[in-house]
Amino acid sequence: MMADNDGRQPNPEKEHRTVSRIASILEAAAHTRDGVRLSTIADELDAPKSSVHGLLKGLVAVGYLTEQGGGYVIGPAVQMLVQAAEQPPLTGRARPVMSRLHRLFDETVILGTRAGDSILYLSSIESTQLVKYSPPINKRRPLLPTSMGKVYLAELPPRQLDRYLRRQVPEATARAAYLEELEEIRGTGVAFNHAETVPGVFGAASGIRQAGRLIGCLTIAGPLERLQAQEKAIGTAVKSAARDVSDRLR
Repeated sequence: MMADNDGRQPNPEKEHRTVSRIASILEAAAHTRDGVRLSTIADELDAPKSSVHGLLKGLVAVGYLTEQGGGYVIGPAVQMLVQAAEQPPLTGRARPVMSRLHRLFDETVILGTRAGDSILYLSSIESTQLVKYSPPINKRRPLLPTSMGKVYLAELPPRQLDRYLRRQVPEATARAAYLEELEEIRGTGVAFNHAETVPGVFGAASGIRQAGRLIGCLTIAGPLERLQAQEKAIGTAVKSAARDVSDRLR
């Protein structure tokens, strides 16, 4: 194992913490137009201001943040990465399909993708009905037990999946149930969430692929009482819609 310059061994936990802090800083900056302040970030991270200030200055230096009015906002380097990554843009290709799916059921339709051990909702079209699900856009949710997360977990190699489940699901019986559910998802191409994430909310998701690689998911979500009776039809429709988006990405 390689040592640091001072002869000490690297501390993986500390290095991971630094990466997590940088990610949290960028996400906090992305969720405000007026700029997020040093004191706010330090409080959210439960970290010394001196440590956070060093990270902020470094991110400004490489263009990932910009100082504005005493706070920090997303810098031009982030926009460059986003533009480079979206070839072609997933949201633009998915939007017409999402609109069509929305008209079929008048329920909320969501486009999302995986970010590490989380799901990010990128875009949505909300139901026009009084009682509906309103998803948080550009905010992280754990992979489990979301329907999108289950689609991604069903793709993982066995060892990687086992490590994730052991970390997130301590109870052996619950892990076995998830493994059985994920096996079914591999066969059907559709994952369901029966009020496991948000009480009273049903979700059905299917994967979007580009060159065979899973790059996103479409989900229909709404009140469990209203959608559960249509589970089969919704599953078929969301799978067809996800396949349509995949075709548009060729």
